Amino acid sequence: MSTFAGALEGARETASADAPRGISLPWLPLAPLLAIPILGTSPERLELVVLGVQAIFLLMALRNPVWVLGALALSEFTIRNYELILPAAALIAMGHALVDADLGPRARAMTITAGLFLSLAVASTLVADAALIGELLRSYAPDIAIMLMIPLVIRDRHSFLQAGLVALIVATASAAVALSQQVIEPRFLSVPHNTVVNVDLADWGSRALGLDLSPILLSDHLMLLLFPTVGVLLMRGVSSRVSGFLLLAAVLAMGGALFFTETRSWVFSAAAALIAMALLLRGRTGGELILLMLLVAGGFLFWADQSGSRYALGPDSDGSAAARPVLWTAALNMAMDHPVLGVGYDQFKELSPSYANNIGKALLDRQNAGTILGRESPHNDFLSAWVSFGTGGLMLYVLMMWFIARNFLHALVRFRDPLMKGIALGCFGALVAFAVNSSFHNLFTSALTFWILAGASLALTKLAQREPDGEPADGPKGD
Repeated sequence: MSTFAGALEGARETASADAPRGISLPWLPLAPLLAIPILGTSPERLELVVLGVQAIFLLMALRNPVWVLGALALSEFTIRNYELILPAAALIAMGHALVDADLGPRARAMTITAGLFLSLAVASTLVADAALIGELLRSYAPDIAIMLMIPLVIRDRHSFLQAGLVALIVATASAAVALSQQVIEPRFLSVPHNTVVNVDLADWGSRALGLDLSPILLSDHLMLLLFPTVGVLLMRGVSSRVSGFLLLAAVLAMGGALFFTETRSWVFSAAAALIAMALLLRGRTGGELILLMLLVAGGFLFWADQSGSRYALGPDSDGSAAARPVLWTAALNMAMDHPVLGVGYDQFKELSPSYANNIGKALLDRQNAGTILGRESPHNDFLSAWVSFGTGGLMLYVLMMWFIARNFLHALVRFRDPLMKGIALGCFGALVAFAVNSSFHNLFTSALTFWILAGASLALTKLAQREPDGEPADGPKGD
């Protein structure tokens, strides 16, 4: 962890002069992570390490509420013990909210939209199967609460950087574990979730898991932190070469771990995110980024084809790829049959086998893909929102995503500090990556990425609103 000292110090120098006094560096709670190489071969002990880190964060949050986000970041990126952590985090955050409950100028629209989405989901599920209401609320209510908690506890740039750096350290640590599992041996470090869902590293073959539940979730979480870090580097937001070097090292670690996840969707997601960021940069930097992407993409495609990597496998040779068109076709037909309220929460799996007759025989027979019906969700969050909660559910989901994107772009234009501009640029890229990645997976309900981005966008717009006028309206240029 000491390798991050320069990056953290650089972030402190660029933070606002009136940053709050008190604990400013997250060394105390993160110190137990150094025990991972020793205790990592035991899932039970590894879970104890994470719980110890979370307990320290919550104790620190009694003085500075931003540290509740540290405890929640550990939960999201590792053992996902929200039922234990979230009540304590919410109580601490609400206690501080009695003194200062500022969610920012754009929270109203986001909160109303999220509330309408939840209300529609409840109505749809009541009609379909009222017994699932409890499960629905356990799925969505904490997500919305965490979205609001982020801008609530982030009060200035310093606290935003504190929370962001903790998340970056945890993500980089997970990437380091993933790389260690590849370089040394798969069982050198274990996975905390083994004792929870009986997942073993061997179940995923050579694919990297890091400290996460699956390669899919690892790739999603890494991209959440990767692109803001890249954005800071592109905007030259660090104060020294050492800081830049250390952030670059974190980028390389996360990029390497992404590669070893062998999750094909991250390639498309990363390409879309970088193109979006390059278009916003414009100028020479944007052009150079696009040129670099083309060169890397060309080399990667050539390597994948020549090596026979999983990245080159398509629907004709891979069961996972062949299953998606089957799921998508069933979800589309089901959504068209139930356009008003959808079929309700978590009903797709039960109903999808009845739509086999609406799917072409060639799709069903390819890699025996028809057997996926009745076993999996749509593997596309846009289709999932549509089929579960009707056309209104899809529209509200897209509207929330639009609000998040608008908030990041507003912050990008408004901020003058290159560090904060880089974070806003990278967060926009992370949102694009999520939108593409969630078109192949069920991330909206299985990860907090969407809601973390929503909360971060509210926090950034709150901080950007305090910036003096004078930034050019046409946004940033590369040089």
